[in-house]
Amino acid sequence: MTVTPPIEVLRRRTAVTIAGSAVTAAMLPVVLILSHGATGPADVVLILGSVAFMPLHWYCLRSGLRSPATPVTRRVTVPLLALSVLLALLGSAQSAVGWLWFVVIGFAVADLSIGRPIGVVRVFVVVAGCLAGMSAVLVAWQQAPADAGRLALVGGLVLFLVGGMVYSEPSSLSSWRSMMELDTARRHSTEIGAQRERLRLSEDLHDMLGHTLEVVALKAELATRLGSADPERARTEMAEVQRLARDSLQEVRELVRERQETDLVVELRSVVALLDAAGITCDVQGDPADFDQLTRRLFGRVLRESTTNLLRHAEPARCRIELVTNRRDSSLTVVNDGTVDHSDGRPEGTGLAGLARRLAEHGGTVSAGPGPGPGTFQVAASLPAASLRGAR
Repeated sequence: MTVTPPIEVLRRRTAVTIAGSAVTAAMLPVVLILSHGATGPADVVLILGSVAFMPLHWYCLRSGLRSPATPVTRRVTVPLLALSVLLALLGSAQSAVGWLWFVVIGFAVADLSIGRPIGVVRVFVVVAGCLAGMSAVLVAWQQAPADAGRLALVGGLVLFLVGGMVYSEPSSLSSWRSMMELDTARRHSTEIGAQRERLRLSEDLHDMLGHTLEVVALKAELATRLGSADPERARTEMAEVQRLARDSLQEVRELVRERQETDLVVELRSVVALLDAAGITCDVQGDPADFDQLTRRLFGRVLRESTTNLLRHAEPARCRIELVTNRRDSSLTVVNDGTVDHSDGRPEGTGLAGLARRLAEHGGTVSAGPGPGPGTFQVAASLPAASLRGAR
Protein backbone atom coordinates (compact mmCIF):
# COMPACT_ATOMS: atom_id res chain seq x y z
CA MET A 1 0.00 0.00 0.00
CA THR A 2 1.32 3.44 -0.99
CA VAL A 3 0.40 6.57 0.89
CA THR A 4 -0.36 9.54 -1.35
CA PRO A 5 2.06 12.45 -0.77
CA PRO A 6 0.58 15.38 1.21
CA ILE A 7 0.86 17.79 -1.71
CA GLU A 8 -1.09 15.39 -3.94
CA VAL A 9 -3.77 14.97 -1.26
CA LEU A 10 -4.14 18.75 -1.03
CA ARG A 11 -4.24 19.03 -4.82
CA ARG A 12 -7.12 16.56 -4.95
CA ARG A 13 -9.00 18.24 -2.13
CA THR A 14 -8.67 21.61 -3.81
CA ALA A 15 -9.89 20.15 -7.11
CA VAL A 16 -12.89 18.57 -5.37
CA THR A 17 -13.76 21.84 -3.61
CA ILE A 18 -13.51 23.94 -6.78
CA ALA A 19 -15.35 21.37 -8.90
CA GLY A 20 -18.07 21.12 -6.25
CA SER A 21 -18.49 24.88 -6.23
CA ALA A 22 -18.74 25.01 -10.02
CA VAL A 23 -21.23 22.12 -10.27
CA THR A 24 -23.40 23.35 -7.39
CA ALA A 25 -23.53 26.87 -8.77
CA ALA A 26 -24.63 25.44 -12.13
CA MET A 27 -27.22 22.98 -10.80
CA LEU A 28 -28.89 25.05 -8.05
CA PRO A 29 -30.59 27.59 -10.35
CA VAL A 30 -31.72 24.79 -12.69
CA VAL A 31 -33.29 22.82 -9.83
CA LEU A 32 -34.99 25.89 -8.34
CA ILE A 33 -36.42 27.02 -11.67
CA LEU A 34 -37.72 23.57 -12.53
CA SER A 35 -39.12 23.00 -9.03
CA HIS A 36 -42.07 25.38 -9.44
CA GLY A 37 -42.58 24.92 -13.20
CA ALA A 38 -43.69 28.50 -13.91
CA THR A 39 -42.84 30.20 -17.18
CA GLY A 40 -43.60 33.85 -16.42
CA PRO A 41 -41.39 36.87 -17.10
CA ALA A 42 -39.64 36.45 -13.76
CA ASP A 43 -38.55 32.94 -14.73
CA VAL A 44 -37.17 34.21 -18.02
CA VAL A 45 -35.11 36.79 -16.11
CA LEU A 46 -33.92 34.07 -13.70
CA ILE A 47 -32.86 31.83 -16.57
CA LEU A 48 -30.99 34.62 -18.35
CA GLY A 49 -29.41 35.77 -15.10
CA SER A 50 -28.28 32.23 -14.26
CA VAL A 51 -26.79 31.81 -17.73
CA ALA A 52 -24.82 35.03 -17.23
CA PHE A 53 -23.82 34.05 -13.69
CA MET A 54 -22.15 30.74 -14.64
CA PRO A 55 -19.28 31.97 -16.87
CA LEU A 56 -18.45 34.77 -14.44
CA HIS A 57 -18.26 32.31 -11.54
CA TRP A 58 -16.15 29.85 -13.51
CA TYR A 59 -13.81 32.66 -14.54
CA CYS A 60 -13.24 33.50 -10.86
CA LEU A 61 -12.53 29.85 -10.03
CA ARG A 62 -10.02 29.52 -12.85
CA SER A 63 -8.29 32.75 -11.80
CA GLY A 64 -8.09 31.48 -8.22
CA LEU A 65 -6.46 28.22 -9.30
CA ARG A 66 -3.91 30.01 -11.46
CA SER A 67 -3.02 32.69 -8.91
CA PRO A 68 -4.49 32.00 -5.44
CA ALA A 69 -2.75 35.01 -3.90
CA THR A 70 -4.20 37.55 -6.34
CA PRO A 71 -7.77 38.86 -5.89
CA VAL A 72 -10.02 38.51 -8.90
CA THR A 73 -10.55 41.78 -10.74
CA ARG A 74 -13.49 43.84 -9.50
CA ARG A 75 -14.74 44.20 -13.05
CA VAL A 76 -15.88 40.60 -12.67
CA THR A 77 -16.62 40.21 -8.94
CA VAL A 78 -18.75 43.34 -8.51
CA PRO A 79 -21.14 42.55 -11.41
CA LEU A 80 -21.21 38.95 -10.19
CA LEU A 81 -22.24 40.04 -6.69
CA ALA A 82 -24.89 42.41 -8.03
CA LEU A 83 -26.27 39.67 -10.27
CA SER A 84 -26.43 37.20 -7.37
CA VAL A 85 -28.40 39.69 -5.25
CA LEU A 86 -30.81 40.26 -8.13
CA LEU A 87 -31.32 36.51 -8.59
CA ALA A 88 -31.85 36.02 -4.84
CA LEU A 89 -34.42 38.81 -4.52
CA LEU A 90 -36.30 37.80 -7.65
CA GLY A 91 -36.17 34.04 -7.16
CA SER A 92 -37.05 34.03 -3.46
CA ALA A 93 -40.66 34.98 -4.19
CA GLN A 94 -41.28 32.28 -6.81
CA SER A 95 -41.89 29.22 -4.60
CA ALA A 96 -41.94 27.86 -1.06
CA VAL A 97 -38.24 27.03 -1.31
CA GLY A 98 -37.36 30.25 -3.10
CA TRP A 99 -35.26 31.31 -0.12
CA LEU A 100 -32.58 28.90 -1.42
CA TRP A 101 -31.77 31.52 -4.06
CA PHE A 102 -29.94 33.43 -1.32
CA VAL A 103 -27.31 30.67 -1.39
CA VAL A 104 -26.24 32.03 -4.79
CA ILE A 105 -24.92 35.09 -2.95
CA GLY A 106 -22.44 32.79 -1.19
CA PHE A 107 -20.81 31.87 -4.51
CA ALA A 108 -20.36 35.52 -5.46
CA VAL A 109 -18.94 36.55 -2.07
CA ALA A 110 -16.60 33.50 -2.11
CA ASP A 111 -15.26 34.65 -5.48
CA LEU A 112 -14.82 38.14 -4.05
CA SER A 113 -12.81 36.65 -1.15
CA ILE A 114 -10.21 34.91 -3.34
CA GLY A 115 -6.69 36.18 -2.66
CA ARG A 116 -7.69 38.40 0.28
CA PRO A 117 -6.28 38.23 3.85
CA ILE A 118 -7.91 35.73 6.20
CA GLY A 119 -9.23 38.56 8.38
CA VAL A 120 -11.12 40.04 5.45
CA VAL A 121 -12.46 36.59 4.53
CA ARG A 122 -13.82 36.11 8.05
CA VAL A 123 -15.59 39.46 7.88
CA PHE A 124 -17.12 38.41 4.55
CA VAL A 125 -18.24 35.11 6.14
CA VAL A 126 -20.05 36.84 8.99
CA VAL A 127 -21.58 39.68 6.97
CA ALA A 128 -22.68 37.56 3.99
CA GLY A 129 -23.96 34.72 6.15
CA CYS A 130 -25.96 36.97 8.46
CA LEU A 131 -27.45 39.14 5.69
CA ALA A 132 -28.37 36.15 3.54
CA GLY A 133 -29.80 34.30 6.53
CA MET A 134 -31.91 37.24 7.69
CA SER A 135 -33.15 37.89 4.15
CA ALA A 136 -34.17 34.24 3.77
CA VAL A 137 -35.99 34.34 7.12
CA LEU A 138 -37.83 37.48 6.03
CA VAL A 139 -38.96 35.82 2.81
CA ALA A 140 -40.01 32.65 4.64
CA TRP A 141 -41.88 34.74 7.25
CA GLN A 142 -43.91 36.43 4.54
CA GLN A 143 -44.93 32.99 3.26
CA ALA A 144 -45.65 31.37 6.67
CA PRO A 145 -45.36 33.88 9.55
CA ALA A 146 -46.62 31.50 12.22
CA ASP A 147 -44.14 28.67 11.61
CA ALA A 148 -41.28 29.61 13.96
CA GLY A 149 -39.53 26.27 13.53
CA ARG A 150 -39.41 26.66 9.77
CA LEU A 151 -38.09 30.19 10.10
CA ALA A 152 -35.28 29.04 12.38
CA LEU A 153 -34.42 26.16 10.02
CA VAL A 154 -34.36 28.44 6.98
CA GLY A 155 -32.21 31.07 8.67
CA GLY A 156 -29.76 28.57 10.12
CA LEU A 157 -29.44 26.60 6.88
CA VAL A 158 -28.79 29.66 4.72
CA LEU A 159 -26.35 31.05 7.28
CA PHE A 160 -24.45 27.74 7.31
CA LEU A 161 -24.41 27.28 3.53
CA VAL A 162 -23.40 30.83 2.66
CA GLY A 163 -20.84 31.16 5.47
CA GLY A 164 -19.31 27.77 4.71
CA MET A 165 -19.15 28.53 1.01
CA VAL A 166 -17.51 31.92 1.53
CA TYR A 167 -14.88 30.41 3.83
CA SER A 168 -14.13 27.07 2.14
CA GLU A 169 -13.37 28.27 -1.38
CA PRO A 170 -10.68 30.90 -0.61
CA SER A 171 -9.39 28.78 2.28
CA SER A 172 -8.78 25.81 -0.02
CA LEU A 173 -7.00 28.01 -2.53
CA SER A 174 -4.91 29.60 0.24
CA SER A 175 -3.85 26.19 1.57
CA TRP A 176 -2.95 25.12 -1.93
CA ARG A 177 -0.81 28.24 -2.35
CA SER A 178 1.00 27.60 0.96
CA MET A 179 1.75 23.99 0.05
CA MET A 180 3.07 25.00 -3.35
CA GLU A 181 5.31 27.64 -1.77
CA LEU A 182 6.60 25.09 0.76
CA ASP A 183 7.31 22.57 -1.98
CA THR A 184 9.12 25.20 -4.02
CA ALA A 185 11.18 26.25 -0.98
CA ARG A 186 12.13 22.63 -0.30
CA ARG A 187 13.34 22.13 -3.84
CA HIS A 188 15.22 25.43 -3.81
CA SER A 189 16.91 24.42 -0.56
CA THR A 190 18.14 21.21 -2.17
CA GLU A 191 19.41 23.11 -5.19
CA ILE A 192 21.18 25.67 -3.00
CA GLY A 193 22.95 22.86 -1.13
CA ALA A 194 24.24 21.44 -4.42
CA GLN A 195 25.29 24.89 -5.61
CA ARG A 196 27.23 25.51 -2.40
CA GLU A 197 29.06 22.21 -2.84
CA ARG A 198 29.98 23.13 -6.42
CA LEU A 199 31.15 26.54 -5.22
CA ARG A 200 33.39 24.96 -2.57
CA LEU A 201 34.86 22.66 -5.20
CA SER A 202 35.55 25.54 -7.59
CA GLU A 203 37.21 27.54 -4.80
CA ASP A 204 39.40 24.58 -3.88
CA LEU A 205 40.43 24.11 -7.50
CA HIS A 206 41.20 27.81 -7.85
CA ASP A 207 43.30 27.89 -4.70
CA MET A 208 45.09 24.71 -5.72
CA LEU A 209 45.76 25.34 -9.40
CA GLY A 210 45.68 29.12 -9.79
CA HIS A 211 49.17 29.85 -8.50
CA THR A 212 50.70 26.67 -9.96
CA LEU A 213 49.41 27.33 -13.47
CA GLU A 214 50.67 30.90 -13.28
CA VAL A 215 54.16 29.63 -12.38
CA VAL A 216 53.97 27.01 -15.16
CA ALA A 217 53.08 29.69 -17.70
CA LEU A 218 55.97 31.92 -16.60
CA LYS A 219 58.54 29.10 -16.62
CA ALA A 220 57.34 27.85 -20.01
CA GLU A 221 57.69 31.38 -21.43
CA LEU A 222 61.16 31.68 -19.88
CA ALA A 223 62.22 28.34 -21.34
CA THR A 224 61.05 29.46 -24.78
CA ARG A 225 63.16 32.59 -24.58
CA LEU A 226 66.21 30.65 -23.34
CA GLY A 227 65.87 27.93 -25.97
CA SER A 228 68.69 29.23 -28.21
CA ALA A 229 70.64 31.42 -25.80
CA ASP A 230 70.97 28.98 -22.87
CA PRO A 231 69.70 25.48 -23.77
CA GLU A 232 70.79 23.98 -20.46
CA ARG A 233 68.85 26.57 -18.48
CA ALA A 234 65.86 26.05 -20.77
CA ARG A 235 65.90 22.28 -20.10
CA THR A 236 66.05 22.96 -16.37
CA GLU A 237 63.03 25.24 -16.56
CA MET A 238 61.05 22.72 -18.62
CA ALA A 239 61.92 20.00 -16.11
CA GLU A 240 60.53 22.24 -13.40
CA VAL A 241 57.39 22.79 -15.48
CA GLN A 242 57.00 19.03 -15.79
CA ARG A 243 57.40 18.59 -12.03
CA LEU A 244 54.85 21.27 -11.26
CA ALA A 245 52.37 19.72 -13.68
CA ARG A 246 52.75 16.30 -12.07
CA ASP A 247 52.40 17.75 -8.59
CA SER A 248 49.25 19.61 -9.63
CA LEU A 249 47.81 16.45 -11.14
CA GLN A 250 48.47 14.61 -7.89
CA GLU A 251 46.83 17.37 -5.87
CA VAL A 252 43.74 17.26 -8.10
CA ARG A 253 43.53 13.48 -7.66
CA GLU A 254 43.80 13.89 -3.89
CA LEU A 255 41.08 16.55 -3.96
CA VAL A 256 38.76 14.26 -5.94
CA ARG A 257 39.53 11.37 -3.62
CA GLU A 258 38.86 13.58 -0.60
CA ARG A 259 35.54 14.66 -2.08
CA GLN A 260 34.60 11.08 -2.75
CA GLU A 261 35.58 9.90 0.70
CA THR A 262 32.84 10.55 3.23
CA ASP A 263 32.63 10.30 6.96
CA LEU A 264 29.32 9.29 8.52
CA VAL A 265 29.66 11.80 11.35
CA VAL A 266 30.09 14.74 8.97
CA GLU A 267 27.58 13.40 6.45
CA LEU A 268 24.92 12.85 9.11
CA ARG A 269 25.26 16.41 10.36
CA SER A 270 24.93 17.71 6.80
CA VAL A 271 21.90 15.53 6.04
CA VAL A 272 20.06 16.60 9.20
CA ALA A 273 20.63 20.27 8.35
CA LEU A 274 19.50 19.75 4.75
CA LEU A 275 16.30 17.93 5.72
CA ASP A 276 15.51 20.50 8.38
CA ALA A 277 15.89 23.29 5.81
CA ALA A 278 13.55 21.37 3.50
CA GLY A 279 10.89 21.15 6.23
CA ILE A 280 11.35 17.40 6.76
CA THR A 281 11.41 16.06 10.32
CA CYS A 282 14.51 13.90 10.85
CA ASP A 283 14.80 11.44 13.74
CA VAL A 284 18.31 10.08 14.35
CA GLN A 285 18.80 7.03 16.56
CA GLY A 286 22.33 5.92 17.43
CA ASP A 287 25.80 7.47 17.46
CA PRO A 288 27.91 7.36 14.27
CA ALA A 289 31.08 7.75 16.34
CA ASP A 290 30.62 4.15 17.52
CA PHE A 291 31.50 2.81 14.07
CA ASP A 292 35.02 2.07 12.83
CA GLN A 293 36.62 4.18 10.11
CA LEU A 294 35.75 1.94 7.15
CA THR A 295 32.14 1.63 8.28
CA ARG A 296 31.80 5.38 8.71
CA ARG A 297 33.20 5.95 5.24
CA LEU A 298 30.95 3.43 3.47
CA PHE A 299 27.83 4.25 5.51
CA GLY A 300 28.44 7.93 4.84
CA ARG A 301 28.14 7.27 1.11
CA VAL A 302 25.01 5.16 1.62
CA LEU A 303 23.43 7.94 3.67
CA ARG A 304 24.28 10.55 1.04
CA GLU A 305 22.78 8.46 -1.77
CA SER A 306 19.67 7.65 0.28
CA THR A 307 19.08 11.32 1.02
CA THR A 308 19.49 12.24 -2.64
CA ASN A 309 16.95 9.59 -3.64
CA LEU A 310 14.31 10.54 -1.07
CA LEU A 311 14.49 14.21 -2.07
CA ARG A 312 14.31 13.30 -5.75
CA HIS A 313 11.71 10.54 -5.77
CA ALA A 314 9.42 11.25 -2.78
CA GLU A 315 7.47 13.98 -1.00
CA PRO A 316 8.52 13.09 2.56
CA ALA A 317 7.36 14.68 5.77
CA ARG A 318 9.43 12.49 8.12
CA CYS A 319 12.72 10.59 7.89
CA ARG A 320 14.19 8.18 10.41
CA ILE A 321 17.90 7.25 10.49
CA GLU A 322 18.89 4.29 12.68
CA LEU A 323 22.52 3.45 13.52
CA VAL A 324 23.15 0.14 15.27
CA THR A 325 26.42 -1.63 16.09
CA ASN A 326 27.30 -4.74 18.08
CA ARG A 327 30.00 -7.39 18.22
CA ARG A 328 28.83 -9.10 15.03
CA ASP A 329 27.88 -6.31 12.65
CA SER A 330 26.90 -2.68 12.12
CA SER A 331 23.83 -1.42 10.30
CA LEU A 332 22.41 1.79 8.87
CA THR A 333 18.69 2.13 8.11
CA VAL A 334 17.05 5.12 6.44
CA VAL A 335 13.23 5.16 6.34
CA ASN A 336 11.12 7.94 4.82
CA ASP A 337 7.42 8.42 4.19
CA GLY A 338 5.70 10.22 1.32
CA THR A 339 6.55 7.56 -1.25
CA VAL A 340 5.28 8.45 -4.72
CA ASP A 341 3.45 5.64 -6.46
CA HIS A 342 5.56 4.29 -9.35
CA SER A 343 4.19 1.49 -11.48
CA ASP A 344 7.58 -0.20 -11.56
CA GLY A 345 8.67 0.81 -8.07
CA ARG A 346 11.12 3.55 -7.17
CA PRO A 347 13.99 3.64 -9.65
CA GLU A 348 17.08 2.49 -7.82
CA GLY A 349 19.55 3.91 -10.33
CA THR A 350 23.27 3.18 -10.37
CA GLY A 351 24.18 4.87 -7.08
CA LEU A 352 22.91 2.24 -4.68
CA ALA A 353 23.94 -0.56 -7.04
CA GLY A 354 27.52 0.74 -7.02
CA LEU A 355 27.47 1.07 -3.23
CA ALA A 356 26.17 -2.49 -2.94
CA ARG A 357 29.23 -3.70 -4.85
CA ARG A 358 31.53 -1.66 -2.62
CA LEU A 359 30.01 -3.06 0.57
CA ALA A 360 30.00 -6.59 -0.87
CA GLU A 361 33.80 -6.37 -1.16
CA HIS A 362 33.87 -6.17 2.65
CA GLY A 363 31.11 -8.73 3.27
CA GLY A 364 28.34 -6.15 3.59
CA THR A 365 24.96 -5.67 1.93
CA VAL A 366 22.67 -2.86 0.79
CA SER A 367 18.95 -3.27 0.18
CA ALA A 368 16.25 -0.82 -0.90
CA GLY A 369 12.50 -1.32 -1.00
CA PRO A 370 9.17 -0.72 0.76
CA GLY A 371 9.55 0.21 4.42
CA PRO A 372 7.88 -1.25 7.49
CA GLY A 373 4.93 1.15 7.41
CA PRO A 374 2.42 2.00 4.69
CA GLY A 375 3.76 4.43 2.12
CA THR A 376 7.35 4.28 3.42
CA PHE A 377 10.62 3.45 1.69
CA GLN A 378 13.66 1.93 3.36
CA VAL A 379 17.35 1.70 2.55
CA ALA A 380 19.27 -0.70 4.81
CA ALA A 381 23.03 -1.28 4.82
CA SER A 382 25.05 -3.67 6.98
CA LEU A 383 28.71 -4.53 7.45
CA PRO A 384 30.35 -7.28 9.52
CA ALA A 385 32.24 -6.15 12.58
CA ALA A 386 35.88 -5.19 12.00
CA SER A 387 37.08 -8.27 13.89
CA LEU A 388 35.15 -10.53 11.48
CA ARG A 389 36.27 -8.93 8.23
CA GLY A 390 39.90 -8.28 9.24
CA ALA A 391 41.72 -5.24 10.58
CA ARG A 392 39.96 -1.94 10.92
